[in-house]
Amino acid sequence: MKYKLSSIGLCHANEKIYVSLLGDDDSQHHFYINISGMDVPDLTIKEIEVMAIRHAQENFNNCDC
Repeated sequence: MKYKLSSIGLCHANEKIYVSLLGDDDSQHHFYINISGMDVPDLTIKEIEVMAIRHAQENFNNCDC
């Protein structure tokens, strides 16, 4: 499945970002990514998208579904 970034939100004082991905099957996936130690203003949207897609793929690979 392919994903594209739908939205980004910042929460918990630069500790986490909230991201939404849209799958090529119109599925929606929402989750938090821990970004402790990263400088959010220096992150590009592409870097955030790559982190989000990697996070989703790792979660699906580890799923017992």
